Amino acid sequence: MRFVLTTFLLHFISGGLCADSPPNVILILSSEVPRQAIGGYGTATQTPNIDRLRKQGIRYQIAWSMPTFVLSQRTLLSGRYATAGNSTTDTPTSIPGKAKKSQSSKPTIATLLRESGYLTLAAGKWAADGVTPLQTSLIANGFEKHCVVENDHQSHAENQRILVNGEIRSVTNASDAINTFLVDFLSKPTNQPFFLYYPILSLHAETIKEGRPQPSASQLDRARHVDRTLGKLIHSLEQSGRTKNTLLIFTSIQGAPAKVKPPSPKGTKETILATDSAVRVPFIVQAPFLNQGGRETHDLVDFTDLVPTILEVTLTAKPQTLKLDGRSFVPSLKGVEDPFEKRNWIYATFGNVRMIRDWQHFLDSDNNFHDLTKDPFQKEPVSPLDKQAPGRKQRLELLLERLGRELNR
Repeated sequence: MRFVLTTFLLHFISGGLCADSPPNVILILSSEVPRQAIGGYGTATQTPNIDRLRKQGIRYQIAWSMPTFVLSQRTLLSGRYATAGNSTTDTPTSIPGKAKKSQSSKPTIATLLRESGYLTLAAGKWAADGVTPLQTSLIANGFEKHCVVENDHQSHAENQRILVNGEIRSVTNASDAINTFLVDFLSKPTNQPFFLYYPILSLHAETIKEGRPQPSASQLDRARHVDRTLGKLIHSLEQSGRTKNTLLIFTSIQGAPAKVKPPSPKGTKETILATDSAVRVPFIVQAPFLNQGGRETHDLVDFTDLVPTILEVTLTAKPQTLKLDGRSFVPSLKGVEDPFEKRNWIYATFGNVRMIRDWQHFLDSDNNFHDLTKDPFQKEPVSPLDKQAPGRKQRLELLLERLGRELNR
């Protein structure tokens, strides 16, 4: 109760970051659509709705996700770098499915927003652990309402099943059914602010004709599918009159597919050939109450930054015992130039590989060091003639070592 009162008191005494009421928050993620397939990120792909969002918002050129949906979801909702269950041989698992009411429980951003008066909604697909019931996992992670596909790999089924607020429904097209649910939700007036977490279904789950699986959708088809889905949501938001008071973030679950090295002949665990492109994702933020949009930035962002940013924008109090790894990028959204108000490195991990980068250089835990401005595809080691490189590498090594110690405590 004290947490809720504190949150609303903050809204009252500060006037908020926006002029009217606590802003809505929509987090939309594409999947199986790499960064380079999105219009505005080095491709001529026709994605008019994403292009319009880019012109109205801030486009980030250097943003990192985690290499998998499971790890991305954990990181996005917790604001923490994943440290357990990261191995490629581990069973995929979301944030722990059992809700705990003790002070030692680790709330998600949905939990915190719900406690502060927000309606929380999860839609699309959900990274479940295969053990915890789907609805139990959603509720434990703080979502009051949900409309999610029961299984994202239903491409061999003529009818797909979705879970809508605890009720299983059979539909012919899960993607359309979920999007219709969200359009209906946005069309209804409400005085309650909301948080929507929406990983868009992959196109492969709806390529069914006469009960038979069709050839896999092309990269271009998947990009257009994401664009159409996003466009319908943006249109509904505009029709409802909520656009000016909504923080809308569009990104992707992961970048290019990570390459896996062959298993070691000694029987050790396989490792990931880490690259910047494996975790670098499109990242566009529309926040009319913070900026006029239409800007591109090279400020660094990774998925741990979403929680502190949303907390700041919504003026939601962070529990004193809650530790976050991320840093709010509200200064970046406001166009602040002071580098001390922004982060100067981003981090990702998967299996036994950890990787870190700054604006120019990349380093992983296998000691692969690259200059991404001169060698974006990481084909060659940094030239020994580069006199600044040793100092830059040492700094990243120290950061990687420090993160290893802190995250494994």
